[in-house]
Amino acid sequence: MSEVKSNAIDVVHHLKIFDSHSQPADWAIKKIEGGRLKGKSDINPQWRIYALTKLFGLCGFGWKYSIDTIDFREGGKGEKAVFVTISMHVKMDGEWSDAIIGCGGSMFVESEKSGPFTSDEAIKMATTDAISVCCKLLGIAGNIYSGSKYLPLVPRGDAPKEPVKPIVKKPILMVSPEFEKSVEALLAGKTMASIEKYYTMEADVKTAIENRVKELIEAVRVEEENLKSNPK
Repeated sequence: MSEVKSNAIDVVHHLKIFDSHSQPADWAIKKIEGGRLKGKSDINPQWRIYALTKLFGLCGFGWKYSIDTIDFREGGKGEKAVFVTISMHVKMDGEWSDAIIGCGGSMFVESEKSGPFTSDEAIKMATTDAISVCCKLLGIAGNIYSGSKYLPLVPRGDAPKEPVKPIVKKPILMVSPEFEKSVEALLAGKTMASIEKYYTMEADVKTAIENRVKELIEAVRVEEENLKSNPK
């Protein structure tokens, strides 16, 4: 196998890992009920730990992090924030990665109606926030970052004008088995056989694959409409 094809396989494999946990589980999505972010979505931090463990293994064996800096900064009205910077490492194919840097923050002293409130969990919360930043770089919960950190979760791409309907399996089953297998192979990235038929260069592999998948799905839609219009 040529070096270009080998690199292309690596790219597809890495993109598969990157995309595999981009959508958080339903139980991990929490609606923010009050404050400036009311009506937006947040993610249960434990789900990110679950995703890291599923992808790489137990903390300390398949992934790990160290705290590099803890920095307190003064704000307005006597408030104070704390910022934590961490270095995360993940293990793939028996090899540890370079440092993945994440910086998170939280309020340490916050002004409230009853007076200043000091949080004894500020450093922990800032560390959790830093872990979430590292996870974003690995694609974990990536959908929430498609526009802004606190946007409602939607598939990556332009924000839809109407609720997004998930792609269901039924239309694909209405076409030939060969066509279905072609779609499944591209979506799952399990083999390069069907992909190398169209792509022989490393550059823009992801875009090319995504465009091909869109073409295949559009063909499914057209065939489904034809079947509805001309039932046998």
